[in-house]
Amino acid sequence: MTEKTNGMGATSKQVRAIYAIAREQGITEEKLKKHIKKKYGKESLGELTVKEASELIDCLRQIEAVNEDRDKNGDGIKEVRKWLTRIEEKMQAIEEKLTILETRYEKVLDRLISEVELKQGLRLSMLEEQMRALRAMLKEYFKKEEETPKCAVCGQPLPQGDYRLGEKAEICFCSEECEKEWIKMQEEKEHEQK
Repeated sequence: MTEKTNGMGATSKQVRAIYAIAREQGITEEKLKKHIKKKYGKESLGELTVKEASELIDCLRQIEAVNEDRDKNGDGIKEVRKWLTRIEEKMQAIEEKLTILETRYEKVLDRLISEVELKQGLRLSMLEEQMRALRAMLKEYFKKEEETPKCAVCGQPLPQGDYRLGEKAEICFCSEECEKEWIKMQEEKEHEQK
């Protein structure tokens, strides 16, 4: 009977043996992968050659023998490692369940947010549109605030504001002559209206 191999790679029997011995010795799959990468420069058990797999099995059996000798002396290292492996496997299962729960929680939260948006009639696009309109209004307001005043008669820019006040005013003049001219124009308008 011939054992299945993946090309020149380790046999399925070797792979099963490696996992079994490692698990029994409290060596997690993650630690095993790190060892394989460090010692053989490969990413997984499936990439090992038959010779490398045999070498790894021998190494794991040596660890097993040392642990059994220690166990005979009463320090219980083998049992501790088994328990640690079981705990790590349980922790990994719990982490997977937490990831699933987190995904479910996010979906439920997204659905609730959507329902609230629908019930209140406010869609994000409407809020964005309102924000754009508000920004445009503020921009226009501050643009008016920042405009340099001009003389009401001749239109000359007045960066310092009215010639008398030295600040911006509703109606500004560049000189006393322009102010008198404006007053005269206003009187003529009033006279025409009568």
